[in-house]
Amino acid sequence: MHLINHTDCGAYGGHAAFKDADAEMAAHTNDMERAEEVIQRHFPSLNVHHWIAKVEDESGDTHVDIVPVSVPL
Repeated sequence: MHLINHTDCGAYGGHAAFKDADAEMAAHTNDMERAEEVIQRHFPSLNVHHWIAKVEDESGDTHVDIVPVSVPL
């Protein structure tokens, strides 16, 4: 299973809701870790992968990079 969050998410309040990019990444990582815990309780043999889509608006052009997120085991 692949869990994908994206930065500048309106549900979180966008980039402006965080003091910096590290704080934003920490919030997304924490939420994906919590989601994985729920998934693993119900489907313990399922492999779960975490991804973040980094959304940046550069001079009116939106650019998205999708990268894996390392989570502690």
